[in-house]
Amino acid sequence: MSVDTIKAQLPLLWMQIPGIKNALENAPNSLIGLDLPLALSFPGSARYDKAKIGNNMIVETRNWLMRLYVAPVQSGVPGEAESLPSQYIWPVAEFFNARPSLGGLPGMQNAMITADTGLVVRGYGSGDQSGAYVCVEFTLTTEEVYRRSFASGE
Repeated sequence: MSVDTIKAQLPLLWMQIPGIKNALENAPNSLIGLDLPLALSFPGSARYDKAKIGNNMIVETRNWLMRLYVAPVQSGVPGEAESLPSQYIWPVAEFFNARPSLGGLPGMQNAMITADTGLVVRGYGSGDQSGAYVCVEFTLTTEEVYRRSFASGE
């Protein structure tokens, strides 16, 4: 399996969570005009370990940044945008933690939400297309197993 396979699967899973209106595989130039809440997922750092199951297999443990853009800052009545993210924290964690194979991906040994930021404000876009958004960021940690390749003569 590859990072691209997981990156393609994550939006499909996000869209199954009640209240999520948009989930994209690739980040758009701007969020203006897109339905929110919108989820984006980015591959982060990884560790590779052969010791867990032997020399012929590799366990890749990768942290994914999953950012849920909930609303533009200062939208609606005062305080409204800031109150929205909390309704997604538990349902998102519960949804992903109930799917340790991310919907049956081959080689996926375990996937789970290992952290969230609570409410954060993040900028997005540039120039006329920029804005600040109330978000929640989740860390999804994945463990997948694949066969180790050896170079000729190794």
